[in-house]
Amino acid sequence: MFSKVRVCTALDCKEQAYDFNGKRCCNKCPPGQGLSQDCSHGNDTQCGSCVQGQTFSPEFWHTEKCQNCSECKKDSHVKTPCTIIEDTICECNVDFYFHTVAKECSLCNFCPIGYGAIIPCNRLQNSICLKCPNGTYSDVKSATLPCKRCTKCSSGQAEFKPCSDTENTICYGHAKENYTLQPTTAKDKKDFDVIPVYCAVLGAVVLGLLVYVIFKQYTRLKNRKIHKGHEPHEEVEYSKASGCDSGVYVENEFCKQYNQLSRVRDLPMKKKKELEKNLSMHTSDGNTWKQLAKELGYQEKKIGEFESSSSEVVSHVHNLLNHWSKYKHSTVEVLIKALTIINRLDIVLILQRDITERKSHLHSVI
Repeated sequence: MFSKVRVCTALDCKEQAYDFNGKRCCNKCPPGQGLSQDCSHGNDTQCGSCVQGQTFSPEFWHTEKCQNCSECKKDSHVKTPCTIIEDTICECNVDFYFHTVAKECSLCNFCPIGYGAIIPCNRLQNSICLKCPNGTYSDVKSATLPCKRCTKCSSGQAEFKPCSDTENTICYGHAKENYTLQPTTAKDKKDFDVIPVYCAVLGAVVLGLLVYVIFKQYTRLKNRKIHKGHEPHEEVEYSKASGCDSGVYVENEFCKQYNQLSRVRDLPMKKKKELEKNLSMHTSDGNTWKQLAKELGYQEKKIGEFESSSSEVVSHVHNLLNHWSKYKHSTVEVLIKALTIINRLDIVLILQRDITERKSHLHSVI
């Protein structure tokens, strides 16, 4: 006894169509259109046009509707607007680059004075800074500018101040010029009378520079005395490692400077209080200090211990920074990177505003 066996084979549909249950070929929706109704035995695939600037569909398909256009995130702008066949293309603003880990635009590192950008910051990569080598200098903070070559005083000029990594050479005097000997005339004799005028002007310039240096030194000493007389006693500390005289001293901007490699515990007391105050402010994103604690590697249990000591948020922040500053890696640079990731660029600017770089001095032994 024989039974009929029905064999189904796949249909040979064109590239822009697909096999519907081996019974018919259904068309796919073309780019710029999305699925409106699935294909059936009696009807072909129904497609609907995407809306310019709102939705898009980049390729042939039969399962997806038009997708919503993307919106550019914070610190970025539209490079190419969304069309019905392509999504929005965004790029970071000037002085920002795309952070591949955080998946957002982050503020470029600004090379401090005395450093130049060997790789300038662009919209795809952060800047890489390098200390200016001998013969070059940088007198501005920049995320893109490299170190510049020092000026060499020309023949006939004298070097008033040599070039350093933070300042260009200062020359004075007039450069020598090549003259052809000509017979002396009455007019030439009159021209020689101008030489004393040049000497007088040069003397006035040198004298003015000396007066300026003396005035700046006097102003600095005067401000230091005033600062010592009015600083609150709670800022007084004892330090043998200080760059100022050892013993009891008043912490001020002259004595305590810092850079990106400085430990957070060595920041001026005034700067620490400013950080604690800003971190304790509640933002729309939640408790900033808790986000910072997680970026610095703390677990929920330890964060809870910081909270348990007091009901005031500023005390929580103080406990966090005080505990973290005990570690060797607790530098200003690490803190700035963590603040950048949690999008507290306002506090980053507070830290970068007063960053100073230690100058290297070359001593020659004769």
